[in-house]
Amino acid sequence: SSYKNSTLFEDVYLSHNPISERNYEDIDPSCVFLGHKISFPFMINAITGGNEYANEINENLANISKELNIPMAVGSQKIAVDDPSLKKSFEVVRKINKDGIIISNLGALSSVDEAKKAVEMINANAIQLHLNLAQELVMPEGDRDFRGVVENISKIVKELKLPVIVKEVGTGINKKSAKLLYDVGVRYIDVA
Repeated sequence: SSYKNSTLFEDVYLSHNPISERNYEDIDPSCVFLGHKISFPFMINAITGGNEYANEINENLANISKELNIPMAVGSQKIAVDDPSLKKSFEVVRKINKDGIIISNLGALSSVDEAKKAVEMINANAIQLHLNLAQELVMPEGDRDFRGVVENISKIVKELKLPVIVKEVGTGINKKSAKLLYDVGVRYIDVA
């Protein structure tokens, strides 16, 4: 059948409305996220950390985050948890954006102790636990054992006294997985 006759197409198509009774100047895109008022419902998501180029990149991103008053998540901190000499490229974010929302990031199978270290490293307002099953499976050096991931996420939610965001790095989160995460206490999901 053609798209014109498809109800699916009607469900996802965003129709332009040329008639508006709004004044652009009256629109306030600010909102509350993690208990803080931010300027836009937008976030600089996890990009990098722990290498020779990451310090400058994270410094620039932190300045943008601060200037625009939007949250920022750092790249996976696993490398700096394992080797504390690499913490500087993560710590620079909080150093620049002292009062902003800064979010830690680790793999969902990281231990509670690793999660605590990552949060402390940048005095994070929340932690992202990333899921990247598809990415791991296509990398020759990637992980192959994902057993216990839900139980581990549940432990981190219970042990850390700050919000836990579960983030999928590129293939989305289906309804069944979202419900499973909700059932173990996760209240923030980044579907990527």
